[in-house]
Amino acid sequence: MAAEVSPTLRVAMALASFDFVLMSLGRDIVPGQAPLLLFFVVLFVPSTFYYLLHLPSNLLRSMKLKRVYAYAMFAGRMALCLYMYIHWSMWSEAWPRVFGALLVCVPLAFWPSASWDRTARSYERVGAVLGVIVLSAFLFIDEAPHQLVPTSAKAKPDSPNLVLITWDTVRADVLNEYGGTGLEMPNLAAFAEQSITFEDACANTPITAPSHATMLTGVLPPTHGVRSNVFDDMAPSVAMLPEILRENGYSTAGFVAAYPLLGRFGFNRGFEMYDDRLSELRLMRLRQLDYFDAAWMLLFRPFIPSSPHAASPGEVVQQRAFDWVAQVPTTEPLFLFEHLYDAHAPNDPPDPRRSKAMNAIGTAMPLAFHESDNENMALYRAQIEKLDDLLGEMIAELEERDPGLNNTLIILTADHGDCFGEGGYSNNHIASLYEATQHVPMFVRLPGAKGAGTRVAQTVTHYDLLPTFLAQADIDIPTQVEYLDGIPLQLAISDGGLSDEPRPVYLEAMSSNIRGQRKRGWRTADWKLLVWEDGGTNLWSYRNDEVVDHGEHQGEQQRAMHDSMTQYLFRLPKNVSARKEISDMDYDALKALGYTD
Repeated sequence: MAAEVSPTLRVAMALASFDFVLMSLGRDIVPGQAPLLLFFVVLFVPSTFYYLLHLPSNLLRSMKLKRVYAYAMFAGRMALCLYMYIHWSMWSEAWPRVFGALLVCVPLAFWPSASWDRTARSYERVGAVLGVIVLSAFLFIDEAPHQLVPTSAKAKPDSPNLVLITWDTVRADVLNEYGGTGLEMPNLAAFAEQSITFEDACANTPITAPSHATMLTGVLPPTHGVRSNVFDDMAPSVAMLPEILRENGYSTAGFVAAYPLLGRFGFNRGFEMYDDRLSELRLMRLRQLDYFDAAWMLLFRPFIPSSPHAASPGEVVQQRAFDWVAQVPTTEPLFLFEHLYDAHAPNDPPDPRRSKAMNAIGTAMPLAFHESDNENMALYRAQIEKLDDLLGEMIAELEERDPGLNNTLIILTADHGDCFGEGGYSNNHIASLYEATQHVPMFVRLPGAKGAGTRVAQTVTHYDLLPTFLAQADIDIPTQVEYLDGIPLQLAISDGGLSDEPRPVYLEAMSSNIRGQRKRGWRTADWKLLVWEDGGTNLWSYRNDEVVDHGEHQGEQQRAMHDSMTQYLFRLPKNVSARKEISDMDYDALKALGYTD
């Protein structure tokens, strides 16, 4: 008769299945929807982790002590699971898959079965070895970018090339075109002279993934579902710009520099080529996974930084873009999306720009909000100058394809800015709705440089980009796009121009990792209202400052803005396909507004 299998080995096998079910369901990591190697990581690495946890039990002589150790393993994993989901307000979304994982896990752990015992004996060592192998392969074998079969659709004759360039974390007021000083950016100056400059471009959110999702869908976060970096996926039912363009005969490609825009979060949809390879740190590949669902990920979390050194430098991203552009026949229109991360913290530019920036401290405008941030802001400026070099090279490459850029539309903008003391945020932005993060540059260079040098004072925002691109391509906005307020920016040089009607902008900082700081905002021509998740409010005359709260003395103004934002939120399309905790956050925020039953 075979010896009784160790209870810790049983529990190790059960917990490995628990983590596998949680992760695969939480991230749709199943064959056919995720890279096969990533699926094997999720399947086998938990076996390695729990097998290693099981090994100390071999030192215990008593079966009773082994059972205590096994129960402690199981209880510890369940306690960690509950703590993570409840602490981060994710329980309402996670409980169905937790329940499903328990249905698999509990019988394996505690229902005696000779066949399961044999499986535990034979599988755990094999699974542990396979876990090491697949994790090593995942980290060290170069991956290929996401690719689709080229579209068979035919574009309209003379369809324009469309280019979107985003500079991560670049606030408007440091650029010369927006009143800043201390930067030498001749390529941007030349580009702006041929473009329409929008003086009051406003981002809807202060972080990378939600802002880019808005640019690429033409809808706001409550509709597209991306409220945080990494933890939220694009709602699958929301149409994306590259999907629409591809259906109309465009070759489409995206080249991104940092983990918030990984394709698996939904950003690669519609792109024939989507290159999100992070070239400088292989551990960044684990950002595709979630330590909420896999305990073994906690071992790696301290070693996975989110700095630009863990992203692809601009010259690497741009060379990948150039290689793709060279492969697209000049007879076919293209949509190129390039995301550059070089201005993002930590700020550590090389000389000679570093020295020049340090020498300009105290003279370059604007000054940091707090004097203690002056040095950091100077180094930030130096990093922005690098983007100017990349812009010059990109324009030259595009002119090789389309001399004079007579049939190419280029939009250059930033996803958000950065704070240097505003609101107490130092070299940070994730919870800010200050102008330092929300006022962003936006330049639109129309084909043939139409409207060159025009400056537009009316408010525009990121959800205007999709209708601008589609209008240039003469493509109707599809009916499946739940589309409210975006306007084609070409109207700025039309006879009627953009409307002179004041245009309010909805703002939100709703990332899942800023508990206690989440807020929504309503920005009008002169006022900005913030409503925090605990019900607190701020009312700023933001054109003057964002220090004095006018709420006490401007009660009628605050109530009117409160009502306008609340009505807008209810009018805003909500996408039921978004992750469920998003809808719960919507409900909680509306409750803080006092607008729930």
